[in-house]
Amino acid sequence: MTLTLGVAMVGVILAPLAGVALLIRLHSRGAPERALRKTLREQANAAQRVQDQERAAKEAAFPNEYDGWTTFVSPYDRSFLGLDFTNELVALGVYGEAQRYPFSALRSVDLVRDGAAVTIHQQQPWTDLLATSEWQQYRQIVGALRSPTSTVQTVRELSLKVVVHDPRRPVRHVCFFDAQNAFGVEDKTIAPIIEQIDTFHAYLLKALHQGRPPAEAAPPSTAGGQADALKTLWDLKRAGALSEEEFTSAKARLLAAG
Repeated sequence: MTLTLGVAMVGVILAPLAGVALLIRLHSRGAPERALRKTLREQANAAQRVQDQERAAKEAAFPNEYDGWTTFVSPYDRSFLGLDFTNELVALGVYGEAQRYPFSALRSVDLVRDGAAVTIHQQQPWTDLLATSEWQQYRQIVGALRSPTSTVQTVRELSLKVVVHDPRRPVRHVCFFDAQNAFGVEDKTIAPIIEQIDTFHAYLLKALHQGRPPAEAAPPSTAGGQADALKTLWDLKRAGALSEEEFTSAKARLLAAG
């Protein structure tokens, strides 16, 4: 009986020790796995730091790359639009990483309001453009948005959609207003944003015009009235889409056709 009791006591003492030993063995077996996970985390963090440093370096050098260009950077999604009229280049992408295209690669430019777009194509010369329904629709939308009653609360989105000859990525969006991210601009009119988007729309129209293959301009149409067409030409010149020479030439053709 004494022996049995002694064996039982030894069992009671050794059982916890056996449990501890088992835990130690299990812990030892899991150590390489934890070390591997830690190493992978460290490698991922190091790779992320390198990417952040490279992006910061690109963004720091970015303004110098586009010195002398006419540029816009969206405060909402950092989309980027740049135009170099001297070398006839357009840049599209995001701030710090943009793709350059010749003006001849431009195909169309859309004004997008709340998902609905008005498209103007490359093939339209200035004199034809003034008579198109797309141009009239564009001017109506811009005119309505310039109204004091149009505020940031009545518009969800304003952007330019630019289509280029690029099989990999033919469509680019440049965001000028996004209500979901428009923090701190409540109760403000949309007019300043409209002026900005209208100006860059005019710049892109000028780029489309410069990128067209040389061809004899079609006779200008007087649809909508000669006075309206002259006013549109003046608006284009004031926005920077027409030079003084281009304005004078188009005006002369328009008056001659009338």
